[in-house]
Amino acid sequence: MKRTRNLHLWLLLSSPLVCAANDLVFPELGVKLSDLPTLTAGSAVFQRPTASEVITPIGSAILSVRREDREVPSGSGLSDPTFRAALQSRFDKTLDTKAQGAMTAVGGSPGWTLIDAHKEARSPLALYTCITYVIADRHLYRFMVRAVAARTRPAEFDAVVKAISNVTFTSTSGPRDTVPGSSAAPGAMKLPPSVGDPGSGMIVGLKQHEQGVVNLEFSIDGQGHVQGAKLLYAEPRSDGVLGLVYLQNRLFGVPADWEESGSHNLRFTLEFQFPVAAAGVPCEGTASPPRIPDTPVVRVCLNGS
Repeated sequence: MKRTRNLHLWLLLSSPLVCAANDLVFPELGVKLSDLPTLTAGSAVFQRPTASEVITPIGSAILSVRREDREVPSGSGLSDPTFRAALQSRFDKTLDTKAQGAMTAVGGSPGWTLIDAHKEARSPLALYTCITYVIADRHLYRFMVRAVAARTRPAEFDAVVKAISNVTFTSTSGPRDTVPGSSAAPGAMKLPPSVGDPGSGMIVGLKQHEQGVVNLEFSIDGQGHVQGAKLLYAEPRSDGVLGLVYLQNRLFGVPADWEESGSHNLRFTLEFQFPVAAAGVPCEGTASPPRIPDTPVVRVCLNGS
């Protein structure tokens, strides 16, 4: 059975992919990824006391890259099951115990990769996760790719996983400053990047065919899921349910120490704008200014019949 799991993992990492050739460079981490799909704006850099982590959406997938400041002790390596178990105990406590794991080649160095896919609780979506550890220049790197989808695994997810196996490591950009975690005042931290399945709320919202605006307040847990959502405004009122559905089905990219730093206690706001267009016709224009200044906006086009 273990051999079958590893075969599935090998097929994911080695299957041919068709995507636009885009490069993504993280100078803070000394990382360069090539041959990625179309990039998405909205990267966030989290500089912690012991590590740096960059999180960025790539299409419908979200990528996190973490570099530990402290050098890996001499004699420790990813081929050691005890060392791997310590990493999973520290970073991946919530990962399914049946997740597929195998030694892989990452940028010419030995790596350890875990694959997991399962249906989200109280959601029609499946969550796909790929976590890869590699040691480069005596520093531990952790790459995590995640995506949610109602049907098949997103092509962007596979493309990013493939790019990680061909990563190039470069010199870092130099000394850095740390930023506060739990001491950050509410509202001081920007909303982390997020992705979602665009069809996840259609069955709720297509009946009224009305253009709407919804404002929501919420927290984000250590797995990037929304907690304690509160409706602040909805016009028409019926769109409040639609906004809550889309929010609950979004996946936020948060650093590995999100809960340890107390950031899961912060409250964020988000505005959904629901323009309407005829069936098969894309919505025109861009997002309107948010009702609450500086609130991030997610624009979801509703196609009527």
